[in-house]
Amino acid sequence: RTTRDSFNTGKVSTLVPGKVTTTADLQLPTLGNPGDLDRYAGSLKDALEALWPAGGVPERLVGLQAELAALAEQAHEVEAHVTERRVVAGHVANEIEQSLRPLERAIEALELERAALENSQAELQGKQARAHAAVKDLDAAYAVIYGQVEAHQSKLFARAGQDGGEVDFRDLFREDVEAQLGRLSGIFADRAQAAARLSAVQDRLAALLPRIADVRLQLHELNRSRLKVEARRVSELARLEFEVTATENRLRGLERAREHRALELGLAFRRAVNRLIDARDRR
Repeated sequence: RTTRDSFNTGKVSTLVPGKVTTTADLQLPTLGNPGDLDRYAGSLKDALEALWPAGGVPERLVGLQAELAALAEQAHEVEAHVTERRVVAGHVANEIEQSLRPLERAIEALELERAALENSQAELQGKQARAHAAVKDLDAAYAVIYGQVEAHQSKLFARAGQDGGEVDFRDLFREDVEAQLGRLSGIFADRAQAAARLSAVQDRLAALLPRIADVRLQLHELNRSRLKVEARRVSELARLEFEVTATENRLRGLERAREHRALELGLAFRRAVNRLIDARDRR
């Protein structure tokens, strides 16, 4: 039996008189291709069994093959761990999204409700300010006329005091005072209406403010709940994603080690094959 190594094809063949049997494809694995590493390791194993069927595989080859097998086993374990961590991280991310989605919808709805309520509040506050100004203006107009009547009566009492006489009741409420009283009555009626409008607006505001406070409280609680979920994203999910990244880095390190050991094993195999051929030729 003779052996040759073809580096053009990457094939190792066993030559038997009258027959050529291809036993292994020893082309180096593609970098970053774990499946190709498995192919290469399997091909080397087949080649070793074909070239040394009765045992006696060189110790260096046995050691490198064992190292490559151990690295492959570690890589497969780490890859399984990466897959498991990815699945867990995916479940956690999905749970977080499912928890956030209804919270965000509720917050959005309450934000719209709060905006509408606060717009109503601003509108009512404007109406309240205008109604309050109207009442204030009517009070001022009433005070002017009332002050005129009061000044007239004060003059009468002052004159009577100086003369030592009495004030005729009819002089207190003379005809022009009666006319002014009519104006006062009109102002009083207008004020009553303005005050009623002011009171109605204030009642609406009073009813609105607790609703606004309640919506704000609900928003506060929902935002706290959202922050708790976001905290889980930052803590738990970030930790899982870090674990995935760290494990992926470890896996890439193992793949680089496997690729390097594969190269060393290929070269050692070549040297062992050359020694076999040299030994045959010497015979």
